Amino acid sequence: MPVNRHFAEGVLNIVRFNWPFFAWSAVGAGVLLIVALCTHSWIALAALIGLILLLIGVMIPLLVSFYVYDLSGLYELSFLKGLSPRKIVNLTAGFDETTELLQKNFPEAEVLTFDFYQEEAHTEPSIRRARKRLSTPPGTFSISTSEIPLPDGEVDLILGFLSLHEVRDIHERTRFLAEVRRTLAPQGSIHIVEHLRDLPNFLAYSIGFLHFHSRKTWHQAFASAGFTVTREECLTPFVRLFKLTRP
Repeated sequence: MPVNRHFAEGVLNIVRFNWPFFAWSAVGAGVLLIVALCTHSWIALAALIGLILLLIGVMIPLLVSFYVYDLSGLYELSFLKGLSPRKIVNLTAGFDETTELLQKNFPEAEVLTFDFYQEEAHTEPSIRRARKRLSTPPGTFSISTSEIPLPDGEVDLILGFLSLHEVRDIHERTRFLAEVRRTLAPQGSIHIVEHLRDLPNFLAYSIGFLHFHSRKTWHQAFASAGFTVTREECLTPFVRLFKLTRP
């Protein structure tokens, strides 16, 4: 089923929601350019080298993001192909790009969207900016990570798409996963899509990769929450899929 996303929507969202970083980068580039043009000898050379490094540091993350979010087909949700869920839960962290996609891919299913973002606990500035600029989709339920308002064993499919890393505290993340497990049907599954704190993401995002969690940390949280990892694969060199089920 086609995915209605605008050209470069993913990378443009990154610029929109992280605009202070790009604004200060532009100021820095301007200063370095002036110094390189208006001075001589080693000062001009140092400024020119600094300008080149700054441009590389800005452009590589944008190019990688353009590939991941706009060219790779990640938002086609092909990793869910073949499933026939009756009830789906979509876990979002204040910025929802996937509810509409789930509804299009599974028109016969009931799709519930739970936004677990709590401003006092989840402090990522880009999420706050996104929430101010974009309205929450109708029908979204605001929840805490300690309680999902559903009975035990009711959900066939749960999706955490680039959202669960916003739960920064390992203990909170484990408790949340345990609560997710409670709502999962015996034959249901949860699919978690995340960047990792690994070498490819370091090369792409430099110190920005620290915003993600390592593969080992994820596996520890899955095991502590009582999940079994039944599928794990790279959707792109920078994004990994974990499929979890109840033992």
